[in-house]
Amino acid sequence: MTQLIRFSALFLSSAVLLSTANTWAFEPENFYKTNCISCHGTTGLGDGHSGVKAENIPQGLSYQGNRELMLDTILSGKGAMPAWASQLSREEADLILDYIATLGSNWAAAG
Repeated sequence: MTQLIRFSALFLSSAVLLSTANTWAFEPENFYKTNCISCHGTTGLGDGHSGVKAENIPQGLSYQGNRELMLDTILSGKGAMPAWASQLSREEADLILDYIATLGSNWAAAG
């Protein structure tokens, strides 16, 4: 019985640590700056050094204000944009959209 209680306590404390680590580990600004800025630019308007050269990258991130379409594009990819579903949860993609809204691009009105 004592072993069961110790195991349960260990399991629960590990679950709390993992949950806390996952919540604190993801930083949407860092993700954007590392993975998105080269194409989408500092304003999200497609003015990154790679974005102006790629044909399939939208000029901005507005998607006519359709947040769901933007989430799907982040997770599934489109054209030259890679899919991120294997590396991002839907919640993390949503946090990226919240960060994009702070850039002052035409996406901000859709947030």
